[in-house]
Amino acid sequence: MSKSQNAMLVNVRCVAEMLDCSWRHVYRMADDGRMPPPVKIGGMVRWRREELDAWIENGCPPTGIEKKPGNKHAPSDDGNT
Repeated sequence: MSKSQNAMLVNVRCVAEMLDCSWRHVYRMADDGRMPPPVKIGGMVRWRREELDAWIENGCPPTGIEKKPGNKHAPSDDGNT
C-alpha cells in the first residue's frame, strides 16, 4: 500500500492519479462543483481521502459546491505557477 493510500488528506497530484486526469482538471472540477471541495490548510490544498472514495463509489455525482471565481490554482509541490 502506498503512502497516499493510507493518508487521510491527499494533494492534487494524488487526486489526479486516482481519477486518471491532470491536476488542472481536478481544480476545474472542484471549482465547478463537480467533485468534493478541498480543505485549505495555510497555503496547502488537500482533499479528504474518505470523501473522495465515497464520491467515486457513488459514481462521481456533482456536489453543487462551486468556488468563487478569480482564484487560480497551481500545485504547491512543483514551483510552477
